[in-house]
Amino acid sequence: MTAITLPDTDQLAADRQDLHRALNEFAVRRGRVVLASGKVSDYYANCKEISLRGEPLLWTTRLFWELIADSACEAVGGMTLGADPLVGALCLYSAQVGKPLKGLIVRKQAKGHGTQSQVEGPLTPGLKVALIEDVTPTGGSSIKAGRAIEAAGGKIVIVVSILNRQEGADDAFAEVGWKFRPIFTREELDA
Repeated sequence: MTAITLPDTDQLAADRQDLHRALNEFAVRRGRVVLASGKVSDYYANCKEISLRGEPLLWTTRLFWELIADSACEAVGGMTLGADPLVGALCLYSAQVGKPLKGLIVRKQAKGHGTQSQVEGPLTPGLKVALIEDVTPTGGSSIKAGRAIEAAGGKIVIVVSILNRQEGADDAFAEVGWKFRPIFTREELDA
């Protein structure tokens, strides 16, 4: 595989600006919605509208790479469905830049047949994992995914997200001792 060149600061700034625009155009909706937590909100972000489009996924991948570059992670993983395209893109990108990462997908619950695993992918004891999330309101889903990875032998070294909705995730991750680095906060996205 031919290695690609890592983006420079100007490229990353352009990626961030383009992703900001795309999030507001495709992903963010204002109006009453019931969230996964059961709370009612006037703000909803469906980042699958970003991760399932070519260019926005590329921008997100390069920005995630920049956020995890100094984490010493050996793998990326997250809760299905939101993390699936992000994990795949990061695995491919990492191989292209010559630092291949393993990918892990966490099921909402362990499957009832076969290996009965909750975590799919090449997880080995002590594997250092960057937990990937699309939208992070309270951190609950990410913590559930991270706990499943840890129960299977992995170690969470960082959590990254496209959007921190600023509804408690920072405190939740601090409480469990995980570093959290979103690309955007809701405040930044609304600016």
